[in-house]
Amino acid sequence: MQDAAEWTLRPREDRDLERIVGWIPDTEALRLFSGARLSWPLTVRQLQEVTVASALAPCVVVAASSELVGHFDLRLEDRAAWLGRVVVDPSLRGQGLARGVVELAVVEAHRLGAHRVRLNVIASNVPAVRAYRRAGFLAQPPDEARTEVTVMERTLAEEGFGSRVLVTGMSGSGKSTVLRCLSGRGYRTLDTDYDEWVLGDGRWDESRMAELLASERRIAVSGTVENQGSFYDRFEHVVLLSAPVEVLLERLHSRTDNPYGRSPRDREEVRCYVAEVEPLLRAGADVELDARRPVDELADEIVLLLTERRRRIPRGP
Repeated sequence: MQDAAEWTLRPREDRDLERIVGWIPDTEALRLFSGARLSWPLTVRQLQEVTVASALAPCVVVAASSELVGHFDLRLEDRAAWLGRVVVDPSLRGQGLARGVVELAVVEAHRLGAHRVRLNVIASNVPAVRAYRRAGFLAQPPDEARTEVTVMERTLAEEGFGSRVLVTGMSGSGKSTVLRCLSGRGYRTLDTDYDEWVLGDGRWDESRMAELLASERRIAVSGTVENQGSFYDRFEHVVLLSAPVEVLLERLHSRTDNPYGRSPRDREEVRCYVAEVEPLLRAGADVELDARRPVDELADEIVLLLTERRRRIPRGP
């Protein structure tokens, strides 16, 4: 069994390419390796061309025996590094070694000056998603135009102090939209509507959430679940996004990524939640923002909370 602790990195060389191409045996493996960027059959020339065209920094992972065991590339974009084309030698799979390749990629991204690492992973590629989770990556709200792809992100460095902020509110209040805006500004975010943070009973996975909040100094988390109050003492701020029920219903009717809110039954349920659940959220929040405001303004308000020292003063018991 391989020991990932003995692995090292070096820049990819042309002599490595035939070996890497051999790790991609069929069209499905190619789809997981590179999405739609490369075509079957994969060739050395394709890898060379995509490296030049996208200004990639490709690396190989080498074992103590000098044998290649993995590959990835990075593309720098401002203070972010996009991680792509991660692959482990097929003969070594099933040993939990993908995380070792990812951890080395994160180290390399930090060395290159990145403050965060982002990646796209095919949502159905469950082993890869789990490997990225174990390496500290969090799933981001999906792109409506690419629902088959999960975007994941890991923050590498944060300047100064910070706070943990929960953004809550009714369906249609714009929680995911605000988090996308914050993520685009470089802040660590987690939308718990995705990536199995909410269990079948509609509650957060408590052990997973506790572990996250214990390890994060500055993060914006969004969600509205029954047991979120159990974690209020671990957030410096709880922000309620609110809007009149007719505004919420109109937003739910017009969105394209989720059918909830269109049927008469759903609409009546939303009205009940606004009447019965929103007051409970308001009682536990220390900040309430009008969700009808432009998303950039809402993000500005939350950034102030993410970057301040003051702890929240709850308005309710």
